Order: sequence, then structure tokens, then C-alpha cells
Amino acid sequence: MKHRCLFPAAVCGSLSIILIVLVRCVDVAPIGAEATNIGLSHLNGFVFKLFGVILISNKKLK
Repeated sequence: MKHRCLFPAAVCGSLSIILIVLVRCVDVAPIGAEATNIGLSHLNGFVFKLFGVILISNKKLK
């Protein structure tokens, strides 16, 4: 019974590690704020162009 519960956790952990490696090593380009390097830059740029900038603030709207 324990192995049944550990398998999904191991899969999620492995996928998280793979995503971190991809973001760190694949398609890194200076497209961030102040030309910071961003991994998966083409995907990041596409999402940015799709949604734009969303600034969340604690200030009340007047």
C-alpha cells in the first residue's frame, strides 16, 4: 500500500526537477527586466505577449 502512494509523489518530484533543469539550461536569453537571463525565453516571451503585464498591488483603487 505504501508504494502506491509514493509513486505519484516520485513522478511529481521528478517532473519538478526536470522543469528546473529546463528553465536553468534551455533557451536562456536576456529578455527579463534589466536584461536578466530567463530560461525557456521563447515560451516566456510568447506568454508575455499574450497576457501582457499584470501588476498586483495592495493599494486600493480610487
